Amino acid sequence: MIILNSNSGAFSVPYLQAHIMKLQLYTTLGCHLCEQAESMLQQLDEQADKNFSWEAVEIAVSDAMVENYGERIPVIKRADTEEEIGWPFTLQQLERWLQT
Repeated sequence: MIILNSNSGAFSVPYLQAHIMKLQLYTTLGCHLCEQAESMLQQLDEQADKNFSWEAVEIAVSDAMVENYGERIPVIKRADTEEEIGWPFTLQQLERWLQT
């Protein structure tokens, strides 16, 4: 474990990792809107001050996910609050949603 000087306002690596927002992008193969949402996440992912990690979740593997998300994808869900943002959204709207 790496411990940084707490007097300087820095924290240990496990502390920082625990406070990174985890996101799930609900998607399916051949969904061009999902590809646009993924591109937006990748753009935000490249920023130096990002505070999230994300993973794509294929809804076709579960009948329940297809029923819940099939007509709404792409949907991005926060693991901590269970809040979702569904299509349509812009890069700016996604950015604001991530900051709330």
